[in-house]
Amino acid sequence: MAESVEITIPLVQNGTNLLFQNISYSIGQRKKEKQLLKNISGKFRSGRLTAILGPSGAGKTTLLNVLSGFKTQGVSGNIVINNEIIDRQRYRQLVAYTAQDVALLPNITLRESLHYAADLKLPKDIGELKKITIVDDVIAVLGLQKCADTQAQMLSGGEKKRLSIGMELVSNPQIMFFDEPTSGLDSVASYQVISYMKDLALQGRCVASVIHQPSSELLELFDDIYVVADGRCLYQGSLDNLITTFAEAGFQCPPYYNRADFVLKIASKYDKKNVEIEKMITSADKLINAEMVHGCIQDELGSNAFLGDAGHGSQYPITWCEQFCILTRRTTLGTIRNPALMGLRLFGHILFGLTIGFVFSNVGD
Repeated sequence: MAESVEITIPLVQNGTNLLFQNISYSIGQRKKEKQLLKNISGKFRSGRLTAILGPSGAGKTTLLNVLSGFKTQGVSGNIVINNEIIDRQRYRQLVAYTAQDVALLPNITLRESLHYAADLKLPKDIGELKKITIVDDVIAVLGLQKCADTQAQMLSGGEKKRLSIGMELVSNPQIMFFDEPTSGLDSVASYQVISYMKDLALQGRCVASVIHQPSSELLELFDDIYVVADGRCLYQGSLDNLITTFAEAGFQCPPYYNRADFVLKIASKYDKKNVEIEKMITSADKLINAEMVHGCIQDELGSNAFLGDAGHGSQYPITWCEQFCILTRRTTLGTIRNPALMGLRLFGHILFGLTIGFVFSNVGD
């Protein structure tokens, strides 16, 4: 775990609760249309780390893609922040999403990767010294001081995962989504990554993560559990109430059995004809509807509140021209640090030019 350090990344004072209702997502057209999310509802609370569990193909990653705003076509439903309906542009400024696959430039150091992320995500009026301070703070918070000046290709799997988290953390998002952050990691590295995510939640953020077959020790780090089965919510609540709720529905967990494995076993056997499971899904939906009514926002919602047009303005803090210059600078630096690749590319262009010239040398004579 990282040591306690004084940081300039501010804590989220008031907290951000995310509530979504009747989210549906379909792909294909007409007769070939397939519904991946089926009126799914839920709530992710600030200050708590939520694990999203479910069998393969249940719709876990799809749900995160929709909630993060990366998928918009074929989506319907309501998304509310702190009982307030906000537009897409403002929402995207609150949300950070770390995908399962870590895409890093191999020849760029960890510190440089974070600095380029800060250049792209932070407004231009934030001075260079302030950005450097933020980058240093992110490195300290995630315990990456020892490898701060190491190129990405030399980092371990756990360090790469933490770097990908840090690249989102530079903008201090209030809502953070993670898609299987422990994939490809051993048990020690997995525990370390989830522990840092837990720290982010304790700072007041709303943090939710898809997790695949967590160990009992890893599961204990999570506060809430959200179970997805066939694009629907099977259970939402605290980890402590997980087994009790399933037991009340008629599903008994054997002694000393991994709770996550038990839940996945039940969810993988989902069938509309299973009365017990259908009752659990109905109960979960009623809980979210009650949250909507309690927040006095049900009457304000349309069929697609928030999910409509974003309105005018840009969701990016800098212009596309500035983005282009930053990305060009980053790519140039990575290319210069790999002279073999640069020479190979140059040779390839020369060879291609000579070949084309030879083929068409006598054309037109």
